[in-house]
Amino acid sequence: MGTRTVGSFVLLLTMFLVAFSGVFVTTSVTHAASNSAITYTAFAPTISRTNIAGNYTGSYTLAGTYMVNPIDILITQTNATLGGTTNESGTISANTGTMSSSGNFFLVELWNGSGNSTLSGSLVGAGHIEGTWVSGSASGTWDVTFVPTISGHYTGSWTQDGISGTFPMQIQVTQVGSLLGGITTEFGSTSNNAGRINPDGSFDIVENWGGGSAFLIGTFSTPGHPSGTWGSGTVSNGSSGTWDVTAS
Repeated sequence: MGTRTVGSFVLLLTMFLVAFSGVFVTTSVTHAASNSAITYTAFAPTISRTNIAGNYTGSYTLAGTYMVNPIDILITQTNATLGGTTNESGTISANTGTMSSSGNFFLVELWNGSGNSTLSGSLVGAGHIEGTWVSGSASGTWDVTFVPTISGHYTGSWTQDGISGTFPMQIQVTQVGSLLGGITTEFGSTSNNAGRINPDGSFDIVENWGGGSAFLIGTFSTPGHPSGTWGSGTVSNGSSGTWDVTAS
């Protein structure tokens, strides 16, 4: 009796399908000489690419110096196409780039008339990207870690200590890396906001109201539901209370 290899064949076939996942595409063409349709089927492999979309914060270095500079970056991704924004101490770039099938990628930072920089990098751990950069004759390294994304529109209310009742509020949060911005609307007035989110998801936002400011400290009790405390003025002569909003 011959050797039975059905099990090995199934294993090899399974390995092939895992390694080369994709779809079979059927195409019909017309043969010019006979004017008859010819149908053929071909396998179109699907390339699996590392997804790095999200917000990151960290630092970059300049070769030949001891300087360590902050960098915050928002990365968007659609298949192999990357985009997003970089904020380096208030200087902002618009980014474009490509992710390879190996997991390596590059991003070109366009600095609005001030030239461009190219970041090369890869994931070195969960939510941790490292790489190198070059801009003209300058070069260095960069290293960032993932922070939660909380950008969006939220609606809810706030309370003030010593005063009964709740008051409506709406807040629009923008985000690049760990840096937060946006506006708050209360009773028809609007503030300009700036803040920062931490890796654990806690955050603070300063609302600039023109004639004064208030600060919000918050966390997410559940997804899409941040809440916390607020304060304004001084410790001895100020106001405080709570706030609670939901994504809308």
